[in-house]
Amino acid sequence: MKWEFIDTDLVDKHVFGFTNKIFACKVAQWHGNSDIRGFELNGWKSFAELSDIDPINGKSLKRSKWFIYCAKGE
Repeated sequence: MKWEFIDTDLVDKHVFGFTNKIFACKVAQWHGNSDIRGFELNGWKSFAELSDIDPINGKSLKRSKWFIYCAKGE
């Protein structure tokens, strides 16, 4: 997977279960065949989103794709 760091202000800290702030957030497009909801990255909290907008560049996609968001925070 190719990870891209994104601005932490663009992501709701509550989605990850943080109460104070996010220190780092990265996103990658999912290309796997397994269930994306079981994805884990050691030391990071994560969630998956099916989106028709690319979260890295903000452009519309021709079809929806799965993206994984991972963050570190408190």
